[in-house]
Amino acid sequence: MIARIINRFGKRGLVASGLATVALLAVVAMLVVTLLPSNGRAAHASGTGGGGGCFAISGPVCTFKNQSAFADFESSSSDGCVISDTFVQGFNNLMRPGNTATQTVFVSMEKFNNCTGEFLSGAFSQDFTGTVQFGSGLSTAAIVGTATMVDEMTSNTFSLSVNLTWQGFGPTTTFLDNSHQRGPGFMFNTHFNGTTRGAAASGTISDGTTNFAASPSLNANLSDNSGGTVQLVKP
Repeated sequence: MIARIINRFGKRGLVASGLATVALLAVVAMLVVTLLPSNGRAAHASGTGGGGGCFAISGPVCTFKNQSAFADFESSSSDGCVISDTFVQGFNNLMRPGNTATQTVFVSMEKFNNCTGEFLSGAFSQDFTGTVQFGSGLSTAAIVGTATMVDEMTSNTFSLSVNLTWQGFGPTTTFLDNSHQRGPGFMFNTHFNGTTRGAAASGTISDGTTNFAASPSLNANLSDNSGGTVQLVKP
């Protein structure tokens, strides 16, 4: 179930998920601030979403920058019934204050019978060890490493070797989003700037027997995002 949820999330694309995350965080922050009793102190929450958004943990301001590479690889049996679907999404993140730089990679895979509607198998990454690299201007990306996968049905773990490259093509699309919430005793503002570009992804996602990325994918993109929040609670 978790892999299927993550899969649907990934297919919507990074920028769309980032906008939704920022909006969701804004609503949560408003509810938290509204429900808190007045004690004369500023209230802060912490958390980040896959596509962006942040809450400050020291001071009222938090900003982020991240780069992302997404790819979905799909194959089917000869009769077209059994569909295998594997997706990878990698991030470079930088959060301020603190200048905290992190790299994150998510891998999910599932197999289902499209003729009978039966879910056959699924797995999602519990951990990833490796590197995520990005070229300038949404030109290229590469993910190399090992993902520790958890089988949804048995909870058994296994490893996938990941070695993928992205080549951007075509024009870029930019999304801008700003929100401002004010009320008695509080203020919460967010801003988000995301740029995406289509890409071709190729390489290997292998369990040692099968390459789940055997056919290059055009269901892929590169993105570059930035934004932040300002949150204040007046005494």
